[in-house]
Amino acid sequence: SISGDTVLVQPGFYHENITIDSKNIVIGSLFLTSNDTSYIASTVIDGDSFLATIVTYTGSIDTTSLLTGFTITGGDSFGNGGGISCIDASPTISFNIIRDNYCKDLGGGIYLNNSDAIIFKNTITGNFLTSDMSNQGGGIYSSESDVKIIGNIISNNSTNYDGYGGGIACYSNNSHSYIFN
Repeated sequence: SISGDTVLVQPGFYHENITIDSKNIVIGSLFLTSNDTSYIASTVIDGDSFLATIVTYTGSIDTTSLLTGFTITGGDSFGNGGGISCIDASPTISFNIIRDNYCKDLGGGIYLNNSDAIIFKNTITGNFLTSDMSNQGGGIYSSESDVKIIGNIISNNSTNYDGYGGGIACYSNNSHSYIFN
C-alpha cells in the first residue's frame, strides 16, 4: 500500500503482526463503511502470542492514518506495547476493542512515544504488564506526546510488581495533551 490507500478487512480471525512505517493509510473492518458495530467483534487481529506487538506505527504518520473497527488481542511483546505501539507516529485509533494484550514494561494495550495520536472511543480492557520490575500503563502508556484520549472505556488493566497506572500512565507529555473519558 501507499499513503492515501484504504485497506478494508473482511470479518474473520487474522493471526498477524502489522507494521505501518511512514505511510498514512486507513485500515478498517467493514465497520468503516457501515458503522455496524458487530464488525468490531467479528474482525479480530490476534497476535497469537508471537512475542511481538500486534500493530506497530513508526515514522512520519499523522492523524489521517486510521485504524478502526477491530478486536486487537493476543499481543505479547517482550518490550513495550503489547497491542499497539506508536513511536514517532501519530495515527487515529478509533472504535476498536483492545483486550488481553501483554508486554514486559510499558503500555500493555497501547504504547505511545513522541506521538500526537488520537485515541477515540475504544474499549481497552484486560491488558497487563509482566515485568517483575517497575512498569507503567497497563492500558495506555504515553511519553513525550501530545495525545488526545477521548471517549474510551478503560477497565480491568493492570501492572505487575510495583508498577503505576493500571489504566493510564503519562510522562513528560506536552501541555496540549488531554484525556476525556
